[in-house]
Amino acid sequence: MVADSPEKGAIRQQVFKSVIEKYNDAMAKGFYLEAVTLMESMIGDRLESQIAYNNENGISFAPLGRLTNPIENGKLVVSNAIKSVIPRIKEWAKKRNAALHEIAKIADSEQDKTFEDKYNAAKLCAEEGMKIFRELDKLIK
Repeated sequence: MVADSPEKGAIRQQVFKSVIEKYNDAMAKGFYLEAVTLMESMIGDRLESQIAYNNENGISFAPLGRLTNPIENGKLVVSNAIKSVIPRIKEWAKKRNAALHEIAKIADSEQDKTFEDKYNAAKLCAEEGMKIFRELDKLIK
């Protein structure tokens, strides 16, 4: 949803407030995978907002790769500040994928990693996601 009216802006503000409260609650309770998914949604929303602002149609509720590619390849003109965040989002997305899709998998190269190691990495991923979201939120309105 593009917040192109005061009513829509108020809805977005309330949703953001609720998501951040849920993120804080999840982090406090050790639900790091939930916190990661909440941050993915928030980061995605900010990117979708920028795409909508540029009047680009057809990308909504898309994975982060589809949202960052038009910026990365120059098809979507954005500020240098926003461009500078894209590599961090792409790296964060890899960590997000590992946290959510590889938590129970054992790779030959990771035989010495315990579940706790992977779960602690998910915590760091959630914290990094919040930092990226905060940065994007300052840049994209």
